[in-house]
Amino acid sequence: MPLKEELEAARKDIKTDSYPVSIRELASLYKEGELDIHPEFQRFLRWSPEQKTTLIESLLLGIPIPSIFVFQRDDGILDVVDGLQRISTILQFMGELKDEEGSILPCLILTKAVYLPSLEGMMWKNDNQERAISDDIQKFFRQEKIDIKILLRESDDQAKYELFQRINTGGTPLSDQEVRNCILIMINRDAYFDLEDLSRNNDFKNCCPIPDRLILERYDLELILRFVLLYNVDIESIKDFSDLSRYLTTKMREQLAPNEMELSAVKDVFKRVFNILDAACGDNSLRKFDAAKDKFGGPFLISAFELMALGVASNIDHVEERGPEWLADKIKQIWSDSRSEGIYGQGVSTARRLPKTLALGRQFFSED
Repeated sequence: MPLKEELEAARKDIKTDSYPVSIRELASLYKEGELDIHPEFQRFLRWSPEQKTTLIESLLLGIPIPSIFVFQRDDGILDVVDGLQRISTILQFMGELKDEEGSILPCLILTKAVYLPSLEGMMWKNDNQERAISDDIQKFFRQEKIDIKILLRESDDQAKYELFQRINTGGTPLSDQEVRNCILIMINRDAYFDLEDLSRNNDFKNCCPIPDRLILERYDLELILRFVLLYNVDIESIKDFSDLSRYLTTKMREQLAPNEMELSAVKDVFKRVFNILDAACGDNSLRKFDAAKDKFGGPFLISAFELMALGVASNIDHVEERGPEWLADKIKQIWSDSRSEGIYGQGVSTARRLPKTLALGRQFFSED
């Protein structure tokens, strides 16, 4: 299809509108339930108090901020798909932001700002009037306008998710998995909380000792998503992909949509896998084993996750019949098995490694 025809067809799938709204109107839409910022997303908010203060200072000074993007649902409610941190900061500053249970969160306490250093310690409301934002400044703040871009409900349904992925503007960017989590909440809230529940499994946490920084970026949920999407995958179907992140997002949208995948069965397999891995090798389960030194060492390895966790998952009945001691020996053996040559090490891309690790793990843990 020629470029012009592709462009015309794609533009028909996306219908937008744009207009400025005052902060007063924005807060009113939120309070009346016509603006949904998804309270579940607040766990992904990673703006520091200084970043929040900078936004409030900018609005007080009349400095334009980036547009807010929303999606108009069939019921007319506006879903925020970009601008979550900005809107949440504004609402928290005004004492309007609610948590998942509907309770009002504590007001934002501002820090020292570049142009308005007197903002330090100030709040929207405070029994100490010297620390409270005055009525005239509050009125001025409410009148400040923000540009809203609306993706209308006539747009193609996938456009919302593409929009969320492509525009992650300003502040502290979300990790790929945090973006996926937000998309999954929009697609299938129950599926998201199923994955969140698995992330609290003690056997899983013990077997996957990942750094706190990666947990903050929800790498633990990425591992669980990999498990869900890959443990029973047709290996031939993944040999041509070159971008694992895009693959995970695409397959998540397809397979975790409502009425698609039954998660109860895979959740049961997940728990059984990490229960026996933990019993076999504990927090060494997914570390490298050095046969010459007869000990495990080094950090958690994603290649070990692909080999061990997904390999055991494909043979869980066989592995459980033989027990933890048998599994511990098998885990040690796989590191020196000739079939694993070329799988590990620097310079081995995910695209090259994953089909090999999945195939080897499935075969290796089916053997006695």
